[in-house]
Amino acid sequence: ADGTGIQISIIDDGFAHSHTDLSPGYQSADSYDYCSNDGDPNPSSGDGHGTSAAGVAGGRGNNTYGIAGVAYNADMSGSRLIACGFSDSTAANALSLNDQANDIYSNSWGPPDTGNYKMEWTAGPLVLAAFESDFTTGRGGLGNVITWAGGNGLQNNDNSNYDGYANARQTIAV
Repeated sequence: ADGTGIQISIIDDGFAHSHTDLSPGYQSADSYDYCSNDGDPNPSSGDGHGTSAAGVAGGRGNNTYGIAGVAYNADMSGSRLIACGFSDSTAANALSLNDQANDIYSNSWGPPDTGNYKMEWTAGPLVLAAFESDFTTGRGGLGNVITWAGGNGLQNNDNSNYDGYANARQTIAV
């Protein structure tokens, strides 16, 4: 399985879609920049995490540039979200953007850890509604696959059990 026929939405700090390994499958119609409120999710200077995540997911293989993503023939879209402050509503919009075209939502981010494991991070009600909608009606009723980073809280003892995004029943913690 090389990703042919699959579209992955990279929700992160941007997506350098003009990159040689990413541009062949870039789907601009299914992308959005929630920080600048426009259709171009290109990252700001210094924001390269989303581009790296896109490369791991769907960087083109067999093109003499030396890398190949896990699903190297997949199409990809991007949502620039975490490079700015965002609300529950904005995150929900990114997580359900074109849920018929985007098969997989890749989220390599999460709430920051404080080291206080008695605190539970919960996704807001609109994000939870987006998860449920993706899960039940995305991809023509087959449901979208939503992956979430387990351990991106930036602490040595990060525990994704306390992350309401990574441990939601509709997501797959990676």
